[in-house]
Amino acid sequence: MPATERGAARHPYVVIGIVLLLLLGAGVGLGIYFLRSPLNGPTEPAKNPSADSRAGNSAGADQNKQDAIDKEKGNLKTDEQKLEEERKRLEEGEKAAELAKAEPDNYDAQMKAADHYYQTSKFDSAIKTLNQARRLNPEASEPMFMLGNTYFEKEEYETAGAWYEKALEKSPNNVPHRGQLGLTYLNRPKPNVDRAIREFNRALEIDPKNPRILYNLTSAYATNGEAANARATLARLEQLDSGMDLVELRKYVAELKK
Repeated sequence: MPATERGAARHPYVVIGIVLLLLLGAGVGLGIYFLRSPLNGPTEPAKNPSADSRAGNSAGADQNKQDAIDKEKGNLKTDEQKLEEERKRLEEGEKAAELAKAEPDNYDAQMKAADHYYQTSKFDSAIKTLNQARRLNPEASEPMFMLGNTYFEKEEYETAGAWYEKALEKSPNNVPHRGQLGLTYLNRPKPNVDRAIREFNRALEIDPKNPRILYNLTSAYATNGEAANARATLARLEQLDSGMDLVELRKYVAELKK
């Protein structure tokens, strides 16, 4: 079964350390790369090359070398930009967390802090902060939805489902809420695929062209052995310009008996 598409995305701040190590090693790494790169030719001189071939190979190698250097500089710049963006996000998140502690009655501050905790996998802190936000604004569905997402990441799917249902009581036409509820039924220790299918179809009644819901519904139909429904739903998804990777899903559906 291919991995389902979740409704809530997280920013992997842990990648900062990895990127930083790569950047710290870039100076040495580049020197080693270019010394050993085939673009510089073999370490021993070629046997009996003609003068013309030497000149041509030298010019081509020089250009290839410069292209490689330019490309590597571009990659380093991109990595530096990503590192800087992640650093800023983390810094802003930490400020939000401090503000939430200083202003416990500030709903917006609690929500921003909870998002920071969620993105950095500090799930217990996220839950505590979201419960405080919920007390401040009992009618808001977003804290309940985020509580569902947090428990989903903790793989406590029944608890996550209960929070999604509470969020839907406040916002019954919210497609992401409904989609996430459906996913909990697919991921529980004892999956309820029929219930997941029902929730996905209810979400599609509101948003018939939602690619994430169509993806998950296709997967659910395939899991349930409903080949015709899986193919029909996949066809609907393929008509959209979703940009989603459908390779594994297509393989999964193709393996179904007609």
